[in-house]
Amino acid sequence: MAMSAYSAGTASRAAKLSGIAVSCKRPLRPYPESCQFGAFRKRCSDRRLKVSAQSADSLKFRRGSQADASSIFQMTLKESMNPLGLKPERFVIAEDEAGHKPSTLGFGQLQSHGDTGSDSFLELRTLIVDPAHRGKGIGTKLVKELLRMAEGNAVWLTTLENSIPFYAPHGFVEQALDQQIPKSLWFEAAAGTVVARIVAKQRLVVLKREMDSRL
Repeated sequence: MAMSAYSAGTASRAAKLSGIAVSCKRPLRPYPESCQFGAFRKRCSDRRLKVSAQSADSLKFRRGSQADASSIFQMTLKESMNPLGLKPERFVIAEDEAGHKPSTLGFGQLQSHGDTGSDSFLELRTLIVDPAHRGKGIGTKLVKELLRMAEGNAVWLTTLENSIPFYAPHGFVEQALDQQIPKSLWFEAAAGTVVARIVAKQRLVVLKREMDSRL
């Protein structure tokens, strides 16, 4: 659920409230002592880039299935996020196919509300990246894949104020609560605002990515 740099503990609590569990920007681990100078440092840097490229190449997306229900539920509970509405078929699963058995790196869902008419809309929800794989751009790639599935339709989400920089590059813009926000999101934002201010010391915001007629 690009974030501002503050303590990891505060970031974790804030992310859990926002419906997104991805890493905030953390400083890179320092180079080992043997990598501090000249050619040694360059070799270490090249080695890092190589590992990153390998991870990107092995990242694959697939649609969730009933076999993913347990892992989705457990990871959502672990992040203290809302465990309701977790239909596996709505999820996109990010997997690492580098090993003998694919491992789940993260997931997110695109939920459709309403059938037709003005009350129908799409909501991006339950974006979670495994803690061991955060800071690698997996959350960003999941958002792009979910928006691709939206096929140009407008997409809404609720999140914490510090997550706005994460979503802004994808076209999401904050919406004032007095605008025409879907009723279910308005009530969610109104109820969650009090909790967000007490626990995370932040505002809960509603974001929208407008319809893209080019898609």
